[in-house]
Amino acid sequence: PLAGLPDDTIMRERRNGLLVLTHAHRDHSGALPYISRQYPHVRIAMTSTTLALCKWTWRDELRIARRRGEKTVFDEVDIRRIERRVEIVEPGTVLTAGPFEVEMTHNGHILGSIGVLVKRPVSVYFTGDTCLHHQRTVAGAELPRQPVEYLISESTYGGRVGQSRTETE
Repeated sequence: PLAGLPDDTIMRERRNGLLVLTHAHRDHSGALPYISRQYPHVRIAMTSTTLALCKWTWRDELRIARRRGEKTVFDEVDIRRIERRVEIVEPGTVLTAGPFEVEMTHNGHILGSIGVLVKRPVSVYFTGDTCLHHQRTVAGAELPRQPVEYLISESTYGGRVGQSRTETE
């Protein structure tokens, strides 16, 4: 893999893979046009809002890189290509990929963000970044009602305690 990107070996091995982008923040979406080019056989799903935010962010990254004379791992062609291949999902959408059935959930982090509930063959809930309380622009997360066997939760602040949202606002 490229420096700074995770080991993507598993994606080369999966012919019926599904990549679900949970939200548009750069630490989640920044290399997706590159990944899309490298793995055209992997399905990519995200909400329409996430796609709109990503397109803006990716193009902004290209403009900044050009201005600085820096190289990027993707170009405008990659952005247009990914726009055509993304499967638009919203909370409640259920997709299948091989033996897996996954349902998208509202996870309250930013506009367009989703969590991913793998319903079969084993129940796994992946939150991505999540926010449980209501914010000014987005309602709090709606967690799965049924028990899950595994929970994979991202923690941006890693247990650090800082100011409350009310204090920050």
